[in-house]
Amino acid sequence: MNYYENTEENLTLICSECKFYETKDCIKSKCNIGFALNAIKASNPNSIQIIADGQKLIPKNDTKLYNKNLIAKGIASVCKICKECNKGHDDNCTISLARKSLEHTYLSDDVDFPGSVLMYLFNVSKQDQDLADKIKSEYDSIVKQPKEEVVMDKSSVAKKHPILVDLKENQTYFWCTCGKSSNLPFCNGAHVGTNFSPLTFTSKKTEKAHLCACNHTKNAPFCDGSHLKLV
Repeated sequence: MNYYENTEENLTLICSECKFYETKDCIKSKCNIGFALNAIKASNPNSIQIIADGQKLIPKNDTKLYNKNLIAKGIASVCKICKECNKGHDDNCTISLARKSLEHTYLSDDVDFPGSVLMYLFNVSKQDQDLADKIKSEYDSIVKQPKEEVVMDKSSVAKKHPILVDLKENQTYFWCTCGKSSNLPFCNGAHVGTNFSPLTFTSKKTEKAHLCACNHTKNAPFCDGSHLKLV
């Protein structure tokens, strides 16, 4: 899995909820999400990228209110990159800067990342237990993602936006992969006679979730922002 690409898509999804998205008022250097997105785009999986005094560039005057669940998802994605990195930690590397910029949306003080995700979550919990819990939940989901890509009919784009649904804890759902269901995002049997089959998943908790309806997500059945790249 390309964790850099996955993180970029998660951050783009946050951007898409902003009223300034793709307008002349969108100034990424003055926005915590835009700054984090630029930092990820500037990153190289094969070498560590250091920006001298990079922490001073984080737009700490950005006071916009962001979706906490999506912020947690973004931080979890960055943590996974950190976990996979073997180049050595630096507070001014582009990955650390992306994480710190996202943290600033809900935390007032800098958070130490000691190399251990568990210890990092403990440090986050000192300021915001709820955010720490959300990051852990998202990180666990990333770790448990199947290595094999879910087979979907990418030629069938039902909708170019996710569908918001209410999921119930411990309930099993069947997500449509053929894009032809009349009950999107769930299967209604329209795949019968094709090479596709629904993705079965069980919700870990009762929550609202954005499920993919474009069949291009890399985090099935959940939306990862891939629809934003479709023409």
